Amino acid sequence: MNTVAALFAEALMNLTPWAPWDQATGQPAEGAATLEAKAVLERALATDRGRSHPGILPMYIHLMEMSPRPEDALASGDLLRDLVPDAGHLRHMPTHLDVLCGDYRRVVSANTAAIAADEKFRARCGAMNFYTLYRAHNYHFKIYGAMFLGQARTALETADQLAAAIPEELLRVENPPMADWLEGFVPMKMHALIRFGRWPDIIAARLPRDQGLYCVTTAMMHYAKGVWHGGCGRRAHCMPDCAHG
Repeated sequence: MNTVAALFAEALMNLTPWAPWDQATGQPAEGAATLEAKAVLERALATDRGRSHPGILPMYIHLMEMSPRPEDALASGDLLRDLVPDAGHLRHMPTHLDVLCGDYRRVVSANTAAIAADEKFRARCGAMNFYTLYRAHNYHFKIYGAMFLGQARTALETADQLAAAIPEELLRVENPPMADWLEGFVPMKMHALIRFGRWPDIIAARLPRDQGLYCVTTAMMHYAKGVWHGGCGRRAHCMPDCAHG
């Protein structure tokens, strides 16, 4: 029955995908079945089997992360963390709440565990598949958490790992259009370089050879270089001191 409840709640949420709540008012969005989905999931979570179900728990996280009270689902996130150890995406899912509640250390540690789990999948199935999107999502979250923590080395190393996880051959797959899903992850290092004031690295970075395929990467690199020029690049006395802030 819990599997049926999870699938039913997911179907209700998909009536208004990614919009169960009105972000301005904090109330259920107009036309959304938010409260019905919430009732279904909370009824399941009131049972022992529901609290150990790998479908109920992530559905509740997805429902509540966009609500005015994401902290209400933290207990569900904790139950999910180690429930399916080799399922990288389920290890990652609680961090949707952690990041909203400011637990950035756990964002980094949990996504590190998710990356390790998904490396088992990559070793078995390679990177030429849609699941690479989910693998990229783990790296992306880890970078975000590390940036909030001021962990430059972790953020920059993880950004390099993220870019390396997305082969160009996969981006060139046109059906489904994999570049539409994945190419925007490639330049995440630019955000980290800006965050930590690594201006010489930004200036030294070379644009991609295929700027049509790597269009978001190209735009992000121009943006990063523009931040340097706007902030300190046109003031000769700023270099190299501006690299520190």
